[in-house]
Amino acid sequence: HGATAAANSLCMTYNFVLYNTDVNNAIYYGEEALQLGLKYKFEIMLGSIISNLALGYHKLGTYEGQAKCIQLYGSLAKIYKEKQMWADAALTLNNVGAMMMQGGQREGYQYAAEYFEESIALAGKATTSEVNLKAGGAFEQIGEARAD
Repeated sequence: HGATAAANSLCMTYNFVLYNTDVNNAIYYGEEALQLGLKYKFEIMLGSIISNLALGYHKLGTYEGQAKCIQLYGSLAKIYKEKQMWADAALTLNNVGAMMMQGGQREGYQYAAEYFEESIALAGKATTSEVNLKAGGAFEQIGEARAD
């Protein structure tokens, strides 16, 4: 568990703290975390690992990177749907939609709209406590950011 968490933390650090300077390091550690997480069946960590790794691929700025990012998020959304984790699935699809819009291509906007529509539909299935938990975490992060 420790090595998986450490690799995931390094992926996140290279994604957020060292924003555009070490994307390849983010991907390297994200792939390591994913392989360890799958090998040892650390399911509880896979959402975080896949999200961090997908962001690393997105930040490459290449077509291949974008395709890998969307593939990873699609896999994550599928897992969340299978486990009926509607708020997580909705958030993941919302993130994919936002990334699709960044391309600025007409077809990207069409795909983004589809992801946003599905995100809204899934959010409607989420329980109040699930939504409050997600919103609470977001509000805590906003509060921490303002305190800095």
